[in-house]
Amino acid sequence: MYNLTKCALCGNRADLELSHTVPKMAVRTLKKTAISQCQNLVDGQKVTGLEPKGELKLHKINSFVMNKVNKIVKAGKTPTHTIISNVNDPDAIGAERVAYYGCVIDKMILSDWEAGKTGEESYGFTFQDWEPMQTI
Repeated sequence: MYNLTKCALCGNRADLELSHTVPKMAVRTLKKTAISQCQNLVDGQKVTGLEPKGELKLHKINSFVMNKVNKIVKAGKTPTHTIISNVNDPDAIGAERVAYYGCVIDKMILSDWEAGKTGEESYGFTFQDWEPMQTI
């Protein structure tokens, strides 16, 4: 389980920071193109791009994220964010941190609740770049 140490999306607010969990942070799917090869019935594969995607799950305690994204979208702009994930297991050798840059949220949740259930919001996103900041 990941927790976020910095989230430009949430403005580094301490009350939000503690509520973040990220079960699967980011996947870099390879875009491949089939390449015919002489004297071979099986096509080769050439990597022609990447599709960086991720998912962010928040335990909702207030409407800060919705309000922030709402203002930017209503102004006709594309909201981009930087997300830094951190996994720090006390039984492991150390911590691992990865920064994701140019994150664009796929959807904006206006309302989603159910009686007797804690508030959770999952946001899919794409990102432009990433950087391992600390590795184990």
